[in-house]
Amino acid sequence: MHALDSRVLETMLDDLTRQGWAASPQLLMQPLCEALYVAALEHKAEGEFRPAGVGQGAQSQSSIRGDAIRWLSLDSACPAEQAFLTAMHALVRTMKSAFLLSLNAYEAHFACYEAGQFYRRHLDRFQGENSREFSTLLYLNPDWKASDGGALVIHPDQVDAQPVSIVPELGTFVIFRSGMLLHEVEPPLKTRFSIAGWMKKDDPMQANLNGTLIPES
Repeated sequence: MHALDSRVLETMLDDLTRQGWAASPQLLMQPLCEALYVAALEHKAEGEFRPAGVGQGAQSQSSIRGDAIRWLSLDSACPAEQAFLTAMHALVRTMKSAFLLSLNAYEAHFACYEAGQFYRRHLDRFQGENSREFSTLLYLNPDWKASDGGALVIHPDQVDAQPVSIVPELGTFVIFRSGMLLHEVEPPLKTRFSIAGWMKKDDPMQANLNGTLIPES
């Protein structure tokens, strides 16, 4: 599978089925993650990030989220972005088969949090719209430590389950159910990069797609 470790993926699928989320620092090849970090730096240097919005109207609300984003595209001239999306398309097809869902699209963007910015606790589905089935996160921060802040905090929906804090270190990949798990981003102490993505299904109320349709093979 493109850039993905199949043995790690098998374990992650088991975790996802059992608890609604999974995380691993080993799913994607390290050189690809490093190249995506370089791409994020270049996009930022070129002023290509834009303030992120909230909800289907995508209105900027810094009291809820403070990051800036840049959408990925298969038309990008960056080989790393193309390789990442190709890998995610392969992953979507695996998820479609494993969970018997009509997944047919994937969209993703770079996200940049500057020091002190955050994203309040939320779900990844818009109100009245159910196309997002799975959320993915790939972290792009070399030598990141827990003391640098910026953790992803997942709030499992199981009774008596404690919040889970994930350090956004380079190469860590997270996947979870978009409509089930509340999560938040804590403020980092320095610039923090990631790629956030969503595996989507057919829905007549689906929001405009910033990603690409998934080929059948």
